[in-house]
Amino acid sequence: MTACLCSLFIMHCRDETKLIQEIVTDIQKKLNRELSSSIDAERLFGMKSRVEDIESLLSFGSTGVLIVGIWGMGGIGKSTTADVVYHQNRSKFEGHCFSQNVREESKKHGVNHVRQAILGEVLEKKDMTIGPIGLLPDIKRMLQRKKVLIVLDDVNDPQHLKYLVGEDGLFGQGSRIIVTSRDRQVLRNACDEDKIYEVKILDEDDALRLFSLHAFEQDRPIEGYIGLSKTVVSCVKGIPLVLKVLGASLFRKTSVEYWESKVAQLRKNGGEDIKKCLEMCYHELDQTEKKIFLDIACFFGRCKRDLLQQTLDLEERSGIDRLADMCLIKIVQDKIWMHDVLLKLGKKIVLQENVDPRERSRLWQADDIYRVLTTQVTFPSDLIDCFSTFLFIAN
Repeated sequence: MTACLCSLFIMHCRDETKLIQEIVTDIQKKLNRELSSSIDAERLFGMKSRVEDIESLLSFGSTGVLIVGIWGMGGIGKSTTADVVYHQNRSKFEGHCFSQNVREESKKHGVNHVRQAILGEVLEKKDMTIGPIGLLPDIKRMLQRKKVLIVLDDVNDPQHLKYLVGEDGLFGQGSRIIVTSRDRQVLRNACDEDKIYEVKILDEDDALRLFSLHAFEQDRPIEGYIGLSKTVVSCVKGIPLVLKVLGASLFRKTSVEYWESKVAQLRKNGGEDIKKCLEMCYHELDQTEKKIFLDIACFFGRCKRDLLQQTLDLEERSGIDRLADMCLIKIVQDKIWMHDVLLKLGKKIVLQENVDPRERSRLWQADDIYRVLTTQVTFPSDLIDCFSTFLFIAN
């Protein structure tokens, strides 16, 4: 690397600023090549073309502030796509932030909390306090001087988006904002129609490769399961989340009869219905795994692994890794993350237990908790466990 820099210096006797820019550009190219190869290494099938299309929409060479939307159904890969684009290009900017789960975080903590976290990270002043009304002149000036890359992931409220994006001229020239949403109208309120990228289902070949990766730990079906694998993939189309979960549920299942029964179930339940496919996989869990799945969905969602483990008996804790193996949760840097489609599924399963919240195994909505506490004297044992978990999290 040192020899390379020396060569640049000898060959180009230009002013220092020009030389630094050439070095930075050279390093960025190398990083982008490495990241491009890592896309293949991580088996993010179909990702390369998505990233290239979105980078084209972002028009990095142009001035001005540009907003690009990424739109698609739940489980289709919007957040994963935005994450790859973000990590591949953040080095081009003076400040950057990836704000995950804007919808959920706004609901839990308020949209001002989300904005404060974003601006604090962009300005590298995470302890900074920002009021809900307007930004202080000093903060505005700092933002206007910075070229930033911001990703707002999973936005469902146009007013929240308007508040987070801020007024015209808030960010420096060349800044880029990426917004992911299931609601195209939310994106239309913030960016031009031709700047909205639709994430489509995987094509048949990429879908089969992704499914095979989780079912066989290789990117092609093993001998004797090629036809069955293609049938499963054709049932669920190219939705990445379903392909991962279904593939993981069939891992090490060597009985052809079992695979055929799974295909029959998919056809009966309507393979294109993402929730039915995922619910089918939930019912294959054992009782401990179901318990942990529902606890995460109703109470935790996204939390540190240690916090969840404190609510479980020692012999139950291995169920966390089992859920990760089944692609029902992710564990990244000792933090547990569940896709919001699966969060909704878990809550739906509990709500369907009984119309009367007093007869459900878990309560997380304040109105239901108040109703139970004020109308029932003797509580079922599973509901007592539920309250214990709820109070533990609250503390």
